[in-house]
Parts: sequence; C-alpha cells; structure tokens
Amino acid sequence: MMWAMTENTMQSDPLKECQDLLHSSSANSSSETYISCQDFVFKGTYKITVDDWKTHEEKSYVFSSWKLAAMVFDYPLEDQAAVSAKLTRTFGPTISENEWSGPDRASIHLYQPADKKKARLVVMFRRVEK
Repeated sequence: MMWAMTENTMQSDPLKECQDLLHSSSANSSSETYISCQDFVFKGTYKITVDDWKTHEEKSYVFSSWKLAAMVFDYPLEDQAAVSAKLTRTFGPTISENEWSGPDRASIHLYQPADKKKARLVVMFRRVEK
C-alpha cells in the first residue's frame, strides 16, 4: 500500500486513520480493514513532498517500512552542471553518465525530465538486511 502527501493538502491522513483503528478497543482484529491497516502501518510506503518557499525547489522523501528509501530533489535546469560538479567532488567520479555511488551503497542519479524545465536528483537507498 502506498500513501503520498504534499504540503498543505486537505486530504485525510490514512496513516493516522489506520493508527486510530489499530488502537481502537472496538476494532475487529480479524477484519480485512484491520489487517490491511496493520500491514500499511508496519510495512507501508510513504511519500512526502515539500515545496521550499525560498528556493522553489521540490523535495520528496520516500519511506518504506519506516526507513528512508529515496529522496528526490527538483531544481532549476541551469543548475545541473553545478550540481553534477558538486556530486563528483563529494562522491568521486561517476559510475556511468550522471550516476554516482554514495555512502551505504546509495545510488545517486541526475535526470532531465521530459519537460526540460527542471532537473531532478534522485538518491535511492538500498536496504541492508540484518
């Protein structure tokens, strides 16, 4: 199950609704809704998008099973060369064009979306199984 939120939305928060259901003394723990909520709360994927009012950059954070799984940053296309240079200084040479390897085996990619108005930096974190 996936849930996404953008700042200042009037949508109800399904995570809160499910938590309320799970903590309710009158909930039927064998109902399909209860089981679905339980799975969502403990194993769900959450995406939160924040628009920075100062820089007008959009940042998205994806959590999976309560761990940060990915971060996505949109920024002006004209900043792409500077961002690429900074990533190379920070993480060393690219693995392939516009791809770097970060700490803890994170995969870092620069993309130019089809609309060519903004560029996108995506950081994907790999799960480390214990």
